[in-house]
Amino acid sequence: MKNIILIFSIFYLSHLKAQIIVEYKVELDTLINLYENKDYRRATKNVEQLDFILKFDGKNANYYTKEILSSDNRYNINNAIVFAQGNNYYYIDLEKSMSFYKPKDRFIKDVIVADSIDKNWKITKDKKKIGDFLCYKAIGRIYQVIPNRDKPLDIRKKYIPVTAWFAPEINVPLGPKGFGNLPGLIMELEYLKFKIFAKRININPKKDIEINKIEGENLMSEADFIVKKINLMIEKAESMDIEIKNNK
Repeated sequence: MKNIILIFSIFYLSHLKAQIIVEYKVELDTLINLYENKDYRRATKNVEQLDFILKFDGKNANYYTKEILSSDNRYNINNAIVFAQGNNYYYIDLEKSMSFYKPKDRFIKDVIVADSIDKNWKITKDKKKIGDFLCYKAIGRIYQVIPNRDKPLDIRKKYIPVTAWFAPEINVPLGPKGFGNLPGLIMELEYLKFKIFAKRININPKKDIEINKIEGENLMSEADFIVKKINLMIEKAESMDIEIKNNK
């Protein structure tokens, strides 16, 4: 059982839209095929140094990887950030139920990736204690582009199952990576190759929380952004007379 550090001022957990700061940690799956990759193997050993922060001011939120100011292990830390999908700085607009981020990409500029925070959740009867909180299990799905090393020209989008454990006692309908719209704070989130879990919760911190907005008009979903990026990479390779074809 993981210990969760809870900090709060005078506050009832059932109050709606309290200010809150949540520190999440990530566990990477060491049993999957990617573990044969040296960079991924290093990432599983260094991801514990990373902290992922959710800040909510009662209306909107940010989610991001906390900066490590100095490290003699910068290459492996950056690897861990990539494999933990921690490159992006999210802005979550709760009224619109949308998350936004500006991808750091050299092929596509001036694009904002926008997706719903609702992942078609179905709340189950399963429950468990996480720290001192009784949490309920919800099953959702997200639309993902699945790369195929043998067939790089075969771009496919498919639904991936997501499991979330949320705490109704903390009435904040948010979680990590732009996931949310459940009746409580997401304490654990699991999909693909990793698990994200809450480690520290600061409710109504002494200093007011400031949220950085991400706004713009050139919006696209994450799945569409990845497909566009792959197509641009293929076009770039072809312009350099590099042949790309599917393996038989």
